[in-house]
Amino acid sequence: MRVIYFALYLLVCHLFTPASAAAQEAPPAEYQLTEPTQEIVALRRGTPAPRDGLLIDAADMLQIRAEYERLRYLLARTTERDEATCAVRIEMERARTAACGERVSLRDELWTQRQTELVMQLREARQAAQRAGERSWFEHPALWFAVGVVATGLVWIAATVR
Repeated sequence: MRVIYFALYLLVCHLFTPASAAAQEAPPAEYQLTEPTQEIVALRRGTPAPRDGLLIDAADMLQIRAEYERLRYLLARTTERDEATCAVRIEMERARTAACGERVSLRDELWTQRQTELVMQLREARQAAQRAGERSWFEHPALWFAVGVVATGLVWIAATVR
């Protein structure tokens, strides 16, 4: 039980810490990847720069640009591939859902047919039982009781008269 309370305590502490809230915020603009500007000014050593900025060697700048273009291409390609994969998965799930729907409807139809068959069999069994319960006039128990009473009475009268 203590473990559960401890786990709940950790969960509450984690939810109310500013670190988890700060993790959801967008990073500052200086850390975001932006499209490089086309205004690259080549400077010679000792020449004053027209504005503040970062001085990067031309070879390093070309390497950074090439890496940027490679990553942008890779991102576009993987995004297209992932979108195609997701589209295929969506279609597969739609087909699976349709198949499950058809399976459920077929099962419902089969159970409805079976229920109808069982209701018909029950009606037939009840009618057969009713027909079996309906006897001819000479099979009725009251008739035979009356015949027994009369026969007993006649035997008693015959026995007493002699």
